[in-house]
Amino acid sequence: MNNVITILVDSVFSECISSRKTKASSTPFIDTLLKDSIYTPNMYSFGPYTNAATKGLYCSVPTLEDYGYYFGINASEYNPYRLFKENGYETYGFYYPYYLISNKTKRHIDHSVYTSGFSFGSMWKGNFEYYQLIKKQRPLNAAEYEILRRFLAMVFDLWLEFYDSILNNAEARLLLDRYTDLQQARESRESLNAQQILFLADERKYVDTLLDMGADHALAKIDCIDFSVFADTDFIKKVIYPQNKDITDYIQRRTRMLNRRNNKVGGRQLLSALGKYLLHRDKEGLRFIYNVACSRNTQRKMLSDTFRGIWQEMPSAKSQIRTAIDMLEQRRTDSPFYLSFHFLEVHERVAYFSYDRQDAAEARKEFETARELAENCGDDFRGSLVYQMALRYIDSCIEELFDYLNRSGLADSTTVMVVADHGSSYTYYPIRENVVNNFHRENYNIPMVIWQKGLQGAGVYEGMYTSMDAYPTLLDVVGLQKPKSWQGKSVRELSRGREYVVTEYMGPGSPDMMTKQAWLSVRNKKYMLAFYPPMNEGFHREKVAEAYDLEHDPLEMKNIAGKIDINDPEISFLIQQVENRFTEICANRDRFLAGLASIEL
Repeated sequence: MNNVITILVDSVFSECISSRKTKASSTPFIDTLLKDSIYTPNMYSFGPYTNAATKGLYCSVPTLEDYGYYFGINASEYNPYRLFKENGYETYGFYYPYYLISNKTKRHIDHSVYTSGFSFGSMWKGNFEYYQLIKKQRPLNAAEYEILRRFLAMVFDLWLEFYDSILNNAEARLLLDRYTDLQQARESRESLNAQQILFLADERKYVDTLLDMGADHALAKIDCIDFSVFADTDFIKKVIYPQNKDITDYIQRRTRMLNRRNNKVGGRQLLSALGKYLLHRDKEGLRFIYNVACSRNTQRKMLSDTFRGIWQEMPSAKSQIRTAIDMLEQRRTDSPFYLSFHFLEVHERVAYFSYDRQDAAEARKEFETARELAENCGDDFRGSLVYQMALRYIDSCIEELFDYLNRSGLADSTTVMVVADHGSSYTYYPIRENVVNNFHRENYNIPMVIWQKGLQGAGVYEGMYTSMDAYPTLLDVVGLQKPKSWQGKSVRELSRGREYVVTEYMGPGSPDMMTKQAWLSVRNKKYMLAFYPPMNEGFHREKVAEAYDLEHDPLEMKNIAGKIDINDPEISFLIQQVENRFTEICANRDRFLAGLASIEL
């Protein structure tokens, strides 16, 4: 069996890789892999941010199955770690703990390498805050208390496991060692254990107290890692940025010049956005103006973001890859390995150099590579140059990994998948009034590349696919059977793609599936239709929130929801697919809640 490496690059809009966006390729090394790869440029995620997107990717089910992504990937029967572990693989996971890798999932990971600390703030914003607001308006019902109780019990278990791992397992903290105060970690572990005891003594009372106190609760005070430390800001400020000022100045000038010329925004649009805010206090108007400014100043924004709060939330891709290489070099078993990465450099706060390595010469080469891309991006480029440079940086890191695979002889027996979890709002073309939480293509359209030397069936698969097709394709390539619970299909089986794709998630904030409205859309090559059906009501076919004619409006700039004929056969067919899916989601939710007490999380 082949070794398997999966590289999830966070927030990649498919149109931005290779030379689709820039005249010179933003991913020249990945381009060299394509002759031996299955490449899908038209795959779609289920949601526009990580939690909403990775459930469908990793578990090969629509993301709102099994109460959606409320419990991360843990409510699903199978995920890649379990699958590869049960097939005889030694498993390696580079991941951040607040992504909700519960003990149920973690037991299938032989080597866990944490890439960040645990964030209670992420848990609060993503789950608890919503119920705090509800509780101020009405008493929570029994189902809501049970969901919160089960979620909090899972959080205690995985949070304590995080502390136990970094305290007792040097391998788990390989990337965190220089950021972690072990004595403080012990004290935090003791405080957390004391809170768990209080929780177990009276779970409902504890939930009520947590919701009432919010950020003042003891749980919010427990942490041993300062997330701002992953970028070595002192060294960057004193050495890296001054040494490379000639390059950053050039990139900023190039960005501003190209966007003023090619990414124009009319005065009427700006006045309309300002009026929307002044007359209606609609913050989307201000967001549009802010996005216009960002499109012209993405390099300047990166420089200022470096020293403002938390810039990067985990070690760089280069640090992760070099740590993984060291671990692979120490392997002494003949069993195949499964290794999983998650890189953040292309996320909202982009980075195109190794921000956590005090190596000025290495950084200079990375900045020079960025300048080369800026020089050769093409005179018709528009959008964020630094976003493209972050992709170029990731591409060079992947090349370093392949250099090792070739040098060690592993390339002949290793399959590599590079995929994104979701697209990006921060390419700044087109410029939108809102970011992330919308239905536009750039937030969902992701690339997938599966490479294997001499791969049969290699080629570009131009059809439309969903992210739940990614891992079934990978299993097809390496010759493993997919679990019965997985609903995705290999793209070699769906060689012409899907007739349409549905996206689904629960909007911003908590993924509660009892009272919130779902965010659903469907698209084919001709139309995109979007809906906001409340989870506690029925589906209304006539309530089309957004509609775009993709043949005449490929950038999705003109919402024609009020002009379409919902009885037109083609449009009616697409609406029916969303209605069918909404019915399935509600039935699946009800079954999950009815059996929640017996479900392992």
